Amino acid sequence: MLTRYAEKLRSYKGRPCYRVPVVILFNNSRACATVAKIETTVVAHSAAHAANWARDEIVEDRPETEIYAWGPKGGRVHRYVGWYSAIANAMLRREPEPEQLQINV
Repeated sequence: MLTRYAEKLRSYKGRPCYRVPVVILFNNSRACATVAKIETTVVAHSAAHAANWARDEIVEDRPETEIYAWGPKGGRVHRYVGWYSAIANAMLRREPEPEQLQINV
């Protein structure tokens, strides 16, 4: 992958904010290939925050997904969502069943 750099925007509450380039790769282990690729930018304080946000909001519970984010000096942050973590996240995010309203007349 090419080296990319985060672009500094301005400070927020005394911490610098960057426009961080993020690449998300959806993989398929059976075909040993990348099925889809998303390239986007995220406004965050660091590349790690951008990668974690992409993992939580965009990827959610999709297994076999790689996330790359580049910092202001060209450093790369890598996150991987495997099968076990996807199943655990799906179990934790399951919403409780709504209770049935019973009205006695």
